[in-house]
Amino acid sequence: MQTTALDSVTAWLESLSRVSGAINRIGWGPIKLSPDLAVGTYRGLFPQEIDALLTPATTSSLEK
Repeated sequence: MQTTALDSVTAWLESLSRVSGAINRIGWGPIKLSPDLAVGTYRGLFPQEIDALLTPATTSSLEK
């Protein structure tokens, strides 16, 4: 059985004696995922998401 990064993170959180359940990805940077997007499901990026990924991050954009 191969250990994944998610397994490692989950084990680390559990080692902190905190309750941890399933870890769900809800977004990454400017990309926000819909809660009804099934695990392993692909969705294309919207033009504004592509622009946001290509634009260098500034302090004001990180504070949102």
